[in-house]
Amino acid sequence: MLTSVSTALVLFILIAPAQAAEVADPSTPVTQPSLTQPSTEALISLNQATLEQLQQIKGIGPAKAEAIVRYREGQGAFTSLETLQQVPGIGPALLERMRPYITL
Repeated sequence: MLTSVSTALVLFILIAPAQAAEVADPSTPVTQPSLTQPSTEALISLNQATLEQLQQIKGIGPAKAEAIVRYREGQGAFTSLETLQQVPGIGPALLERMRPYITL
């Protein structure tokens, strides 16, 4: 009795990994994650965004959002995305991270 249980256990251990490693059907399409940029509808306008909308941009918290609005109110509308670097706390690296999510 013990030998047949041991044999069954050994067979199970040998067969189970082979079934788990079974290759997928090559005719089944493989989906790739989307690597596209955000759509233009999802872009946040630096010249029109509220504090709350600005804070939705990765890297922008309450203080930087307030600084952007203060700059916009004091200097007028942003004329280029690069002008954003004149806002205290926003440098070239942060601008590049923000670029896919912002527009004028």
